Amino acid sequence: MKNMKKLMIVGLDLSHPYAFTPLFRQEGIEVAYILDSDGKRVQDFAEKFGAKPVGSIEEVPWTEVDGVFVATITCDHVRFARPFVERGIPTFVDKTISPVFNEAKALIDLAKANNVPFLSGSARRFSPAFASLAKECKTEGFGKPLIASRFEPHGISPGHWQERRETSGGFIKNFGVHCVDNLVQVFGSDVKQVNCLSGKFLNQNAESEDSAVITIQFEGGGVGIAEVLGAQSPCKATQPHFRVHGGKQSYEAYVDEGFVREFRGKPVYDPASYDFVSGYQQIVKCFSAMVKERTQPIPYEHFLATELVLEMARRSADEGRPIFVTEVLS
Repeated sequence: MKNMKKLMIVGLDLSHPYAFTPLFRQEGIEVAYILDSDGKRVQDFAEKFGAKPVGSIEEVPWTEVDGVFVATITCDHVRFARPFVERGIPTFVDKTISPVFNEAKALIDLAKANNVPFLSGSARRFSPAFASLAKECKTEGFGKPLIASRFEPHGISPGHWQERRETSGGFIKNFGVHCVDNLVQVFGSDVKQVNCLSGKFLNQNAESEDSAVITIQFEGGGVGIAEVLGAQSPCKATQPHFRVHGGKQSYEAYVDEGFVREFRGKPVYDPASYDFVSGYQQIVKCFSAMVKERTQPIPYEHFLATELVLEMARRSADEGRPIFVTEVLS
């Protein structure tokens, strides 16, 4: 395909670069460059997808990069993303932006100040089922959203970087983002108070938690409830659930692992179907359009609100009390 925009991927610490690369190509975006600290991973990725290895951030061919996807461990996101944002390059940061709220806020503020297309958060925001539900919640026939509940089951590996506070913010932040993103999508970015209860209920080897319930009070009067379950064993990320009660209607939606189900039973896992129903195809399509058109379809404030809620939830769980937004944003 001629005149394809060129994307650079920084980091291979999640499965997303491998899942997203073929989807980017479908959108006319070539994953042209790859940077990662693990030479074997870089070699394997380069051989599989045809990307050119880059040795360090100083060796990035800046004039040849039209966009970047940062998928390092979370605590390294900001230091790798910042040079791209500073140069005005459309930037997609895997969830979450940073374990440290002030770092995340500074990067969002920088992107907004320089009008740089910026994307982050959970693919669940783009899931057809959940995106359709969020759209319906804004119609006159639904009424004002009053209470929303979002459930996300997710397996954990004790000791893995995604589960450790210093590298990801812990279970509450790293997996809670899937729920919080959808709740902000419905209620908006004005947060008032957050309370979080969490614990190690079945997996005592977890470094942070294995389950959490986050309650969010929004300034507009709505209440969002995020239920994040990592205690099932064995666990598959199946059947995420989203339910919203409004002034006139109540709606709910699910995400399955595929379109096909066993007779009167569970869904049959299908990678191609899952790329669609989970939101992978849609989040790639969104960022591809941002690279090509230099647009900002999601307000910067929504990314900040998600990071803010996760920070308030982390503090609430640690301190055993509700946290008000004024305690974080002064």
